[in-house]
Amino acid sequence: MPFLPSPRLWSKRARRRGAAHSGGMSDGGFWETIGDLAFPRWCAGCGEWDEDLCPECVARFSGPWRRVDERAPYLNLVRPESGGSHGLLRPGDAVSPFPVFALADYDDVVRKVIVSWKNTVNQGLTEELVRAVRRRARDIEVREEYVSIVPAPSRFRRRHDGRFVAGHLGRAIGAGINGGQGSAGISPEGAAVYRDVLTTSGSALSSLLRLRPTSQYLGGRGAKGRGIRARSGLPGDRAILVDDVLTSGATLAGSARALGERGVEVIAAFVVAAAHDPRESDTREAGRKVNGR
Repeated sequence: MPFLPSPRLWSKRARRRGAAHSGGMSDGGFWETIGDLAFPRWCAGCGEWDEDLCPECVARFSGPWRRVDERAPYLNLVRPESGGSHGLLRPGDAVSPFPVFALADYDDVVRKVIVSWKNTVNQGLTEELVRAVRRRARDIEVREEYVSIVPAPSRFRRRHDGRFVAGHLGRAIGAGINGGQGSAGISPEGAAVYRDVLTTSGSALSSLLRLRPTSQYLGGRGAKGRGIRARSGLPGDRAILVDDVLTSGATLAGSARALGERGVEVIAAFVVAAAHDPRESDTREAGRKVNGR
């Protein structure tokens, strides 16, 4: 007796398409069902069968944008005495050179999705996340006549394998800013233009990997930031940085420094998710050591 797939295993996409026809799946739906049986899918966040990213997990990336740069120690600078006072900021207070906005906290579900996205080639997951980010990017108001959207640097292997997630995000944010013109690219006539100009030296990455976590964590992240270079300048003098996760802020700080050396000012940065302030973890660890735990 030939194998007959259970209705539970049918692709939801195929079932939706099949509903448009009388009594069954279309030819395209049939082959999609066969493909799902040969290459099963499950939600990267919760594991639900037959979904690249289920609606509940997609909602975790639906924003709105929240400012999170206070969590990033490598972005926090001491406000100089000559800086005067502005609101609650006074000389000596920590202040970021540019605002950083995130759609989500880097918690368990969000972390699973992003880690899966960075380490597998999953076109369906990429489409779901790009669609969510592009939708929220329409809320971003760019007052500049021209601004470059610059993704954080990534290793050659990730680019070669199609796992350059910062690049996907940069194009999505640019498309959203320009009015949702589609995921294929960013119109050069729009206010935002995608420019992939940053690179990371291998020596800095090697030194990062050799360092141990916890007490040396911030030092390791700093090594990564110091290895960032800009391959070329930009047509304009304003840029928006894009990355997947904000952890210590070292990558964004190094990227801004590299662009600054080319005469480009970073006016803002956007990430999908922001981790908790790593200084809080160091404080808790120090407390446990003092208490002998």
